[in-house]
Amino acid sequence: MGRLIHDRHEYIPWLNSLCPLEKARVLEVGCGSGSSVMAIAEQGAEITGIDVVPEAIDMTRTRLDLFGLNEPRLHLTNATQIESYFSCQSFDIIIFFASLEHMTHPERIASLKAAWNLLPKGGILCVVEAPNRLWFFDDHTSDLPFFHWLPDEIAIEYWKQSACYDHSPVFERQSDEAMLEFRRLGRGVSFHEFELALGPISGLDVLIDRHSFQIRQNLLRWARYRKSTKHRYVVDLLQRNQPEIPPGFFMPYIDIGIRKGSHTMVRDIGPTFDRNDSLVNRTTPGGTRRQLRPPFGALRETPDDIGQLLHQHLPGFFHNARYAGTFRLRRVQPSKRRSRRYTSSSLRLATRITSTTSFCLR
Repeated sequence: MGRLIHDRHEYIPWLNSLCPLEKARVLEVGCGSGSSVMAIAEQGAEITGIDVVPEAIDMTRTRLDLFGLNEPRLHLTNATQIESYFSCQSFDIIIFFASLEHMTHPERIASLKAAWNLLPKGGILCVVEAPNRLWFFDDHTSDLPFFHWLPDEIAIEYWKQSACYDHSPVFERQSDEAMLEFRRLGRGVSFHEFELALGPISGLDVLIDRHSFQIRQNLLRWARYRKSTKHRYVVDLLQRNQPEIPPGFFMPYIDIGIRKGSHTMVRDIGPTFDRNDSLVNRTTPGGTRRQLRPPFGALRETPDDIGQLLHQHLPGFFHNARYAGTFRLRRVQPSKRRSRRYTSSSLRLATRITSTTSFCLR
């Protein structure tokens, strides 16, 4: 149940922004226990799920029956075969939901190519919750730093030092079977697989990633990202070396969508602001230009303006008399790297609000 609630609030709003799910034809690769299938089916989508584990198919059917949802079409097949298996069907969006990292390298390339070929023009290929190989910490398989960067032969040995180590007899000695099982546990994914399967990233229409979407929609996420050295500076460092790669490929987990067949390659990487105006022009995929307003005001706003913005976007946050009227924003002297920066005790407090409070505010 916890996973279902997580999917409803973390992924569904973002997926709806990529492609309205109501009446959409959706293929989910790796339906697992069915929580994501249910979350998507609740939106009115015509969803089809596949998995290679018979028990996962049975569990998904049981879960949907318990909730009284119309049973979607579930198939026991491999992701590498979807192009031929669904040759007579068409889908608006194909989602690899926490499944790409459990495939071997040849399977990843083959399944991405098959999904891309199966999509019609304008269809969307979406990868959700794939741990990023470029990130410095692996919290998916090992809970160890720099684990993603290790070759498989070293990683399988070093994994024994992790608290997450599976003391299965198959891992007691090195063998092809042990290596395959280790890769099935989950290894990092990066933009390199996408380029090998689909072509250069610069030629793909990469849509807004989940992280960028969420920090626009939720002030607490935006404030937390602004205060985070671990996320913001690591992403900046990676993107400085590969500026042509969209930022969604540099997050701890890859949550991205790619539209097929668009002739206007515009990456939505979030609005930027110049020094004199809080609005900038941005070319839309249709070729027209529009003005975007920053979600919570540009950082050049005065302290009183930002206080009003917080009151507007955090209803009830200042309801407690202890915090009412105490918001004061202090301006810091410009640094060499950044022209202006603001700090405040109340903003620091806002960034520490728990995920439960963040859920209530969405």
